[in-house]
Amino acid sequence: MIISVHQFGMKESHGAVFYVPDDHTTIQGAIVAASADDEIVVRAGTYLENINYQGKAITLRSENGPEATIIDGGGSGSVVTFDSGEGEDSVLEGFTITNGYWSVGGGIRCIDSASTISNCIISNNTASSGGGMYFSGYLPTNANIKDSMITGNTSSIRGGGIHMNGRSDNPLKMIKISNSHISDNVAEVSNGGGIYCYKSWPEIVNSVIDGNSANTSGGGIFFNWTNKAFLKQSVVSNNSSLTDGGGICTYNASPTITNSIVASNTATLDGGGAFSYVLQGESYDVFITNSTFTENHASGAGGALYDSSQSMTVINSILWGDTDSCGSKEIKGNGTDVVYSNVQGGATGEGNISLDPLFKGDGSYRLSTNSPCIDVVTSDTVTYPTLPVDDIDGDLRPLADGYDMGADEYSCSDPEQNYPSSVISSPVNDSTIVGPDYAIIGTASDVGCNSGIDFIEVSTDGGTEWEIAQGTSAWSFQWTIPQGGVYVVMSRATDIDGNVEIVGDGKIVTVDYDGDGSVLPEDCDDTDSLIHPQGIEICDNKDNNCDGEIDEGPAADTSCDNGLFCDGVEYCGENGSCQSSFEVCADDGNPCTDDCDEVNDMCSYTCNANSFSDSCCEDALCSSGPVCTSNEVYVYGGNSIQTAFNDAVSGTVLKIEAGEFYENLFLQGIDKSVTLSGGWDYDFLDNSLGITTVRDGSSGTVPTLVISGGASVKIDKIKLR
Repeated sequence: MIISVHQFGMKESHGAVFYVPDDHTTIQGAIVAASADDEIVVRAGTYLENINYQGKAITLRSENGPEATIIDGGGSGSVVTFDSGEGEDSVLEGFTITNGYWSVGGGIRCIDSASTISNCIISNNTASSGGGMYFSGYLPTNANIKDSMITGNTSSIRGGGIHMNGRSDNPLKMIKISNSHISDNVAEVSNGGGIYCYKSWPEIVNSVIDGNSANTSGGGIFFNWTNKAFLKQSVVSNNSSLTDGGGICTYNASPTITNSIVASNTATLDGGGAFSYVLQGESYDVFITNSTFTENHASGAGGALYDSSQSMTVINSILWGDTDSCGSKEIKGNGTDVVYSNVQGGATGEGNISLDPLFKGDGSYRLSTNSPCIDVVTSDTVTYPTLPVDDIDGDLRPLADGYDMGADEYSCSDPEQNYPSSVISSPVNDSTIVGPDYAIIGTASDVGCNSGIDFIEVSTDGGTEWEIAQGTSAWSFQWTIPQGGVYVVMSRATDIDGNVEIVGDGKIVTVDYDGDGSVLPEDCDDTDSLIHPQGIEICDNKDNNCDGEIDEGPAADTSCDNGLFCDGVEYCGENGSCQSSFEVCADDGNPCTDDCDEVNDMCSYTCNANSFSDSCCEDALCSSGPVCTSNEVYVYGGNSIQTAFNDAVSGTVLKIEAGEFYENLFLQGIDKSVTLSGGWDYDFLDNSLGITTVRDGSSGTVPTLVISGGASVKIDKIKLR
């Protein structure tokens, strides 16, 4: 509930109008000069004085409101006094009343008189009783406090904010507090941190009593020997007491609490929300009707209520979420009469339930659409004459099919505060989908009489960015996926009241962008369906099987130098595949115009009548280039040096071209003379006669090994440099 303190317009006056400091330099000087029905208008400023109305029916108001116009009592006496039989037509409007100090009524003192206090701030005043305001008298007088704030005042005994003190059998009648805020006041020794009421008939309407404290009982309000007291459409919250009744304490009193919320109050002993005690032989009853008690706590017993004398009657109310330290939770008291109420843990009585009331969740403790407290309680005003005709917000009761439990009568005229919900039907959680485009689909719903989905949003990055989907109750979103990987897909709905869905964890989705059955990071190229961990390696300068090697072929882990062979056995084919024979050249028989992929092609054509392919020189079929000599035989990677040696005639030069040759050579020059030239390394395992020259190719010279006339040499691991 929001209590607004506002400035009222100028009161219609039939008397004279005086201005301070224009006509009189002091406020008290203007009062002395005024007569009945006169009006005194005070300009903005701080006025250090203590004023007394002297029994006059006058209106004293500020020109610019309480924040701008301050009466400072200077710490000596009550700031404002009514003690000469004033009535409700003695009006104080639009001032801050501060720094008063007196035995009673530090801020305002009203003795055997009435008054109307409007749009005022009564703050930081001190007294033994009634730090902010004190009302007392033998005469049955009325008083009104409206649209005001009573805050930060202190009493050394009781009534930190307001003290109402009737006398004998003639109670102080009808002090009405409306649309006001009584907060953060303190009763240092005794009872009633916010309000202390003794033998008075207060009516507290549409007000907030919050954050007050008492050293003994009744942190918010203390009703004492009061047979008529009304708390209506108000909030009592966050008050505390060092003994009983954190929010409210009644002692031989009969207050009626209607359409009110009592929440988050604490008592060091019993009755976190309210405590009631009636002396033996006395007859007092506490009626709690259509009210909500929640989140109160007692360190003793009775989180919501402690009924020590079987004096409480609870009707059509909600007692939920209150706690204590003794296990009684909501109510302590065997004789408490509870009917048609929602009590956590249950309560004996007609029409009672124990179900989560489903408050709206915004701290107002109003009912949401699905609350089990709607339309379920009695409207029998004959049996229960205290049933109200409206609720805490002024909405009429009953609405729809019956009365609702608690302070709030649920109304569709209020904006819905129920959250809509959405569901993603596809994709499902922990699934794998194929890119690059995917249709996310789902449904959405809303509840309540104002239900309806306005729009749906979708996020594919875990809720950082959102985009609008198509549709409402059934919706879809066309997702253009940027790349493969893991995504968190979420949806959220906004209803026609502007309520936005509270989003959950979303759906975890893995995208196989190219649809090859493998995903990042194992799939090293998720844009090519031929590249994945199960791919077949081909000679295309790509890592087809994602093992970190390029063009090594499927059969061995050997690099493919210049693309000449894939796995040490097969050859690079015309289309990049591996095949078991030499590359097939063009049908025209001219190896110089073939369509092989590499420069050093393995073409099966005859070069000077030998059986080995030729790419370093051109033979007679080529249109240009040198003609191979008769004693030159070129050996390429993938061929056998041993075979070439065995087939060579005396005087042949074997030229070892680029490639790796993993073979053991046994070269025996039986009546032969063979020269091997080219850059290569070797290890001798055994050698014998006939070695003419051996040189290491690392020197930059051409190593030549000449084997002749029966000499032999065994060479291991020949490798071209």
